[in-house]
Amino acid sequence: MRCLDHANTYNMGPAVISSSIHCQFVTIVIIAILFNWTILVDSRDTQCYWKIYDYEDTRGVKIIDVGCPEGRIDWFGLEGALRMRFRLPDVSAKLKACFRMRASSVRAMVSRETNNGLRALAILDAVTNEQVTVETCLNVVGEDGLVLFAEAPKSESPIGSLIIDYDLTSIISEDDMEECRPCTDNEMLLAFCTSDFVFRGEMESVKDIPEISHTEVNVKVNKLYRQPFIKQPFKTSANHPKIYNGSVYTPTKCHVMYGEGEFLFTGKIRFGRPILQCAPQWEQWVQLRSDAVRNGAYMCLLQ
Repeated sequence: MRCLDHANTYNMGPAVISSSIHCQFVTIVIIAILFNWTILVDSRDTQCYWKIYDYEDTRGVKIIDVGCPEGRIDWFGLEGALRMRFRLPDVSAKLKACFRMRASSVRAMVSRETNNGLRALAILDAVTNEQVTVETCLNVVGEDGLVLFAEAPKSESPIGSLIIDYDLTSIISEDDMEECRPCTDNEMLLAFCTSDFVFRGEMESVKDIPEISHTEVNVKVNKLYRQPFIKQPFKTSANHPKIYNGSVYTPTKCHVMYGEGEFLFTGKIRFGRPILQCAPQWEQWVQLRSDAVRNGAYMCLLQ
């Protein structure tokens, strides 16, 4: 069966929910409930996008149930509240849920729903500012997934909006420092084969960026194995058309420091930003690769 790109729009009175579906690999069922209506969308989708429009006085709570690993929710002309549940098809999985929230011409508050009520995550006051952006990541355990609750007074501007980008990843441990530990040998082999970007390179500088709670590592790329085809994070210049440069990012809490020598950098793209996952020293990678090839313990061509 061939799956075609399509977009569905659901009009339920004053509020409209639009779900844009881009067909890919995994069949996911998305359930959105609005004013006692239930909408089912069956798609081979790994990126799910929702658009909510409040045209009139719609102070009720709009409800969305998202089962996609990544995507975006756009809420325009904010009025009332929006309840969003995030969980992967494997409901038993532990999750790392990351969000980038951007408000424009509106004042909004985003909270996490807990057994003890709502706990504020971010207050975005973009009435006096053109745009306010907040990023945060949470560890989630339990079959119910994560529920976020966004609310705002009636938008004073017809162009007021709240944009929430999300990224859900299965994790092994709910330890907050889990992502800071060194990768195991198997994780490094898997990262080489499956990461969004892979390259051999050197650190040039390291600096913390408090606004996004990440450390930026500027790198010189000596050999590029893989990067996204669209919006490539590592680029050449007119003066050096064969030399790639760019930056990778790690959580500030990991306290990454400058290191001499060459490394194998691997990771994923999150919100357009290259997030570092595994970075063994090049000599360590060469030995690991040699052992894996000799033992037949590899899942792709280890160049």
